[in-house]
Amino acid sequence: MNVTPPAAVSVEQGAKFVVGVLFDSVLPATVQWQRDSGSGFVDIPGATSIIYTVNAADPASHSGSYRAVVTNANGSTPSTSRRCPQRHWRGRW
Repeated sequence: MNVTPPAAVSVEQGAKFVVGVLFDSVLPATVQWQRDSGSGFVDIPGATSIIYTVNAADPASHSGSYRAVVTNANGSTPSTSRRCPQRHWRGRW
């Protein structure tokens, strides 16, 4: 199964950000988004769609690397992780 990683994003604090993943699977598949804030990847509760949306970004809750793990009957394939947000500067994080 091929899994296309999410794009890197840059976002202002309090703004909305969206990441998505694409994959090819002839079998039914599920998606689970994960975040690594420095201690390893953990599942994001309820984040099981090909699109993951954060409505009001907060550095304490949303900084880190994100990836999607796609699972079908043949196993699981994680996407390459992407750091979100990608850049840090004044007024943005």
